[in-house]
Amino acid sequence: RHVQSCVLQKRACVALSNLALNTENRVTIAERGGVSAILNAMNKHPDSPRVQEVACNALANLALDNVNNKETIGKQGGVQAVTTAMKNHPGVESLQKHACTGLADLSTNASNKARILRAANGTQVVMDTMSRHFGSSVVQEKSCVILANVATIDADHTICKSGGISSIVSAMEHHPNSVGVQSEGCWALQELSQLLC
Repeated sequence: RHVQSCVLQKRACVALSNLALNTENRVTIAERGGVSAILNAMNKHPDSPRVQEVACNALANLALDNVNNKETIGKQGGVQAVTTAMKNHPGVESLQKHACTGLADLSTNASNKARILRAANGTQVVMDTMSRHFGSSVVQEKSCVILANVATIDADHTICKSGGISSIVSAMEHHPNSVGVQSEGCWALQELSQLLC
């Protein structure tokens, strides 16, 4: 009803994001149309970095440890919405963190891997974000997770051809003390190396 109100949509997404930290609430929110409400807010307010940020966070929380929600978010256009937010607001680090966290969770779903790789050109968006926000260990770690997951279906070597190996190595070089970046970076390189053999 009040989809045009940017303030209301932002607050609603924050509320859904907070509620989705609870496992049972994740199910209820999805069953009651929460995913489509969040995506509608993103579609109606593409120029608001704050709406996009809190919506990405809400989607990330809904996807956390919930197989059905990951599928629902993907089917309803969530991967495209998140990558579009990343492209439209490249300099907003907090948005990029939530977006990468969400895509990392979504990328454990086979259909979403394909959506990230092909339909949304998500791997290039992720690598651009890694380059732009090299100082953020969260962005680097979650991006490595995304690339590792998507690499398992990247028969055309899109990630390697687009500079994925360099992006991962750069992340590891910039964050030598981050166990998360080092671990996920090694995993991503391992997945990519299996495709090259």
